[in-house]
Amino acid sequence: QAGGSALQAFPASVHALIVGSSAAMVQRHEVLAMLVWSAAAAPWIFCLGSVDEYMDEIFHAPQTRKYCEGRFSEWDPKITTFPGLYVFGAALPNLLGALSPGSGAATLLCSLSFLRAVNVIFGIGSLLVMHLLLKRRMSNGKAAAQALVLSMYPIHFFYTFLYYTDVGSLFWVLLTHHLATPLPSRG
Repeated sequence: QAGGSALQAFPASVHALIVGSSAAMVQRHEVLAMLVWSAAAAPWIFCLGSVDEYMDEIFHAPQTRKYCEGRFSEWDPKITTFPGLYVFGAALPNLLGALSPGSGAATLLCSLSFLRAVNVIFGIGSLLVMHLLLKRRMSNGKAAAQALVLSMYPIHFFYTFLYYTDVGSLFWVLLTHHLATPLPSRG
């Protein structure tokens, strides 16, 4: 009987997504923004996957690799930023390496391609947090469109596909702002 009610609810949820309930509209706007962003990002991801370290990546990637190897006391004096990106970039490879010792996961995941993927995740996170912030002041559809436009500003969008501190920094600032500011009252 319980399984039957789940099957009965399924067509209603599909109908709501197609016809447009308010909950489905939230999902459609967010999904559309993510699809547009992904379509714009695909060529960048493909091209930059085969490019050697570019501009300041010659400092950031080796510093993260040192952290991947557990050498936290070594620091490149040419780096002028806080080590947050390096710690974050090394945390996942070390966690996966600890879960599967001898697999080489830590070495593979400290590659330039993986480190760039960390920034892509921060870029997607920035898009989602911008959407949350903008939904406070405008309709969901406008918020999704505005967040998409903001996330595709040339400097931000370009650095999303390189291993730079800018995109992660923006993500953490936006997330902190979202979590630290109260939601506007609707009354």
